[in-house]
Amino acid sequence: MSKQYIPKWLMILLSIIIIGVLSFYTYVWVNDPLKVEGWSAANSEQNKMYISLSNMGSKDIKIVKIIVNGDVQPEQESFVMSYTGQVVSAGIEQSGQAKFVPFNEGVLSKQLTEQEVQQLLKKKDNQVPIHYGLLVTAQERIDRLEISYHYYGMIKSKNILVNQSES
Repeated sequence: MSKQYIPKWLMILLSIIIIGVLSFYTYVWVNDPLKVEGWSAANSEQNKMYISLSNMGSKDIKIVKIIVNGDVQPEQESFVMSYTGQVVSAGIEQSGQAKFVPFNEGVLSKQLTEQEVQQLLKKKDNQVPIHYGLLVTAQERIDRLEISYHYYGMIKSKNILVNQSES
């Protein structure tokens, strides 16, 4: 019987690759690229909210699930893209430069640089979204949102406290 011999350089190379991949995914898991820029209530009942989001990461983010107040499915969930300097907030629905799509069809591209934004704002027929967000409507007042999203093959969650509960 002959023994199989694996060269030492190959073992070192494989170890470096494994450590590199594990380090990368640990970094991605620990760091949260989804940033909440703000939110606004679209009505006095506070059951219709606009959430302005940005992607501070290096890869696109895809929203996969939205939960209201810990366990409630929203009545309506829309992904909003603004093609102007207007951030996603209440009143954007009147803008001809905003597009609403089902939340699971939208993709948050990485944050544009200030120079890229300025160049896009100079174009009259800009087709690149500048700001992103969500429109969420529920039967009850929205106090908390949990947004689950897909990033580098992982499902991550972001919890947002939008209203302080009155005690």
